[in-house]
Amino acid sequence: LLNLPPLWVNDLPIDGNDEELRSFLASTEGLSASIYQAIEDGKDLGLAFEDVQYIATMRRLTGEAKAPGFAKFLLESLKNGAGKCLVFCWHTKVVNILAKTLTDNGIEVVTLTGATPEQQRIEAVQRFQEGTAHVFIGNIVAAGTGLTLTAAESVYMLEISWRPADNAQAIARAHRKGQNKHVNAYFVSLNRSIDEHVSRVVQDKTARILEVDPEAY
Repeated sequence: LLNLPPLWVNDLPIDGNDEELRSFLASTEGLSASIYQAIEDGKDLGLAFEDVQYIATMRRLTGEAKAPGFAKFLLESLKNGAGKCLVFCWHTKVVNILAKTLTDNGIEVVTLTGATPEQQRIEAVQRFQEGTAHVFIGNIVAAGTGLTLTAAESVYMLEISWRPADNAQAIARAHRKGQNKHVNAYFVSLNRSIDEHVSRVVQDKTARILEVDPEAY
């Protein structure tokens, strides 16, 4: 087994502008609880629910509601001397919101989504690993496997996959061979929403895959 430094998994609740999300959920009362129960039971949501569009819209609105508040948190953290970090998202719009806010405030950022050409992927990793880029923002599908990003000290799961193994793979981009610092992984959830419950369930299952204590600090 690799003798890696400690990995700590934590939750990070964030306030957000969730008016649009709350309005949407109010119009579909009852489905949210069903989704939470399916995730807790480990069911395949694609098979458990016919209304895939509902799920997609809920996830998109949740990510967009969290992005500004998380950007503010991350800016403050970086200004206070935080080291390099990874941020994983699900939606390209959320990647873009976060990248623009950080860049506008003088933070050097690289992004990687499914639309990123191969050469730009290589350059993004190099700028983060060896260069001056302080934040790597990646789509969890496009950037969650196959990359070594051990320059990071922190991993923020701004938008999670509902498959815990996907999140474990993403966190392992930083916590892998070549890492010489302890790594903090944070599951970012939207305060006072179904996202808190879903995130907690998936966080616990991800921590079990990674064989760490989800309550460790």
